[in-house]
Amino acid sequence: IMDDEKGQIGPDFSLQHYIENQRQFSYPLSKNPIQLKVLFHAGTASHLAETPLSNSQILTTQDDGRILLEADVIHTLELEWWLQGFGLNVEVLEPLPLRNQFKELALGLMNYYK
Repeated sequence: IMDDEKGQIGPDFSLQHYIENQRQFSYPLSKNPIQLKVLFHAGTASHLAETPLSNSQILTTQDDGRILLEADVIHTLELEWWLQGFGLNVEVLEPLPLRNQFKELALGLMNYYK
């Protein structure tokens, strides 16, 4: 990546490739991908068709109008923060440990705002 003699970035360096493949900026919580299943409110999920979360992403409209996102992704803090940013417009279904983490977060917030 770096030209050690000059302290400069080499000509073949791509920041996008580095971010996607080295994951140095995403704080990975596991080495292996997880099978993420998340329900989004329809309006919230509209951007996911244009900018997929991963190459394996599948979007399926449910009977209640919500959109089920299924994707194999690396579990990172960035992923958790991204999901939390949707607030009540997202429901984590799987993996179960991540769902339970969001449930605990919601209960903790509820206690703060009684």
